[in-house]
Amino acid sequence: MRKIIIFVVLTFMASINADDQVIAQTAGAWDGLDAAREHIETNRKGDLTVIVCDRKGNPVPNAKVVVTMNRHAFPFGSCINVVYAFNEDGPKPEAEQYLKVFVENFNAAVVENSMKWTGFSDADGNANTTRRAQVRQCMDWLDDHDIELRGHNVLWPNWQFAPKYLKDLSPDRLRDTIYHRIDEAILFCRGRLTDWDLVNEPAHHRAFMDILGEEEVVYWYRRAHELDPGTPMYVNQYDVLNGDYHSEYKRWIELLIDGDSPLGGIGIQGHVKTDQFIGEENLEKVWNILNEYAAYGLPIKITEFDCEATNGEDRQAECLENALTLFFSHPSVEGFMLWGFWDGRHWRNTERYGLDKAGLWCEDWSEKPAAQTWRRLIFKEWRTNETVMTNIDGRATVRGFLGDYRIVVDIPGGHRNVLCKITRSGNEISVTMP
Repeated sequence: MRKIIIFVVLTFMASINADDQVIAQTAGAWDGLDAAREHIETNRKGDLTVIVCDRKGNPVPNAKVVVTMNRHAFPFGSCINVVYAFNEDGPKPEAEQYLKVFVENFNAAVVENSMKWTGFSDADGNANTTRRAQVRQCMDWLDDHDIELRGHNVLWPNWQFAPKYLKDLSPDRLRDTIYHRIDEAILFCRGRLTDWDLVNEPAHHRAFMDILGEEEVVYWYRRAHELDPGTPMYVNQYDVLNGDYHSEYKRWIELLIDGDSPLGGIGIQGHVKTDQFIGEENLEKVWNILNEYAAYGLPIKITEFDCEATNGEDRQAECLENALTLFFSHPSVEGFMLWGFWDGRHWRNTERYGLDKAGLWCEDWSEKPAAQTWRRLIFKEWRTNETVMTNIDGRATVRGFLGDYRIVVDIPGGHRNVLCKITRSGNEISVTMP
């Protein structure tokens, strides 16, 4: 019965999202990494037909058509450390290598800590104007480099993740203060984000809900949506893929759906040990959990992925490759975000969290095998760059990964450059030669 439910929901999603990322009819059962790679070829690509004509409209055979991918439609990103990388008036000189590696490897970003309530405000609730200016500089820099940004997070509903004075407020004052936080955060970023983690980790951080009631969370989503209806509002949770908070997280998603909240997507964190993504049995467990969330008919994003290298850098690379392959092959996953990429600024590379060396780049910026894996998959195996010739009808067809492309058509005596997209439903463009 469960498989039938998943099929029905995802079939509906396919009918309304044909040109969006990739929504297939059904995820199906896990049938191994080789099959996952085949699913990527099937589900993450579309057909592009280029029709080349002369000025009279006659087809031009044997025209050279160079198809070059500029940007993936799928977000492959990382969190970015605003405090390390930006001053109030722009990037810090000492962060030059950090930002260089970022722009060379990621097409999506999320601010690591500085958009959180304790980043925007001090312990007494006063605006942290320096931090807010740094966030604006980060957003501008990302815009300049065509890197999309998701927001994290508006509310982390426990005392240690909010200004300290909140704990002393009456329920009514607490409610009003939360509303002010929602308004301020949403309006600060309105129109600049792909999506927001409106509520973070409700499955085990619930101090606000214990005072105000769980139904209050539904209103938070309605309020945020009214302020910025164009930005999907996600919920986000960790320790889901290992099963620890899986049932409770599903309960929260169902509460939001049943309450008619405008829930825009499901965020699943991925702070994992390498063993969790090594071995077909472990991969199947992750896949089955993803299928349960896919049944809700909402997009899923892997929002905070990292894996340690303390058990060996090769093992870390294997974990990352398996995870990327699994998530990229799943039809309901619409983004993948690392939670840090450099050991010099990684939350798990600290005494508190075990010096896990979870970055893809070492502190001296040398590449680990995991960084090489990242670049091989995203910039070689999952990238389309092809040269084809038009046939007698002046047509050339390429099947490519979804995204933005530059098309260069060459014939003796002239050439043309055209920008286009490959979408799930395909694309057909005409090029008139001089």
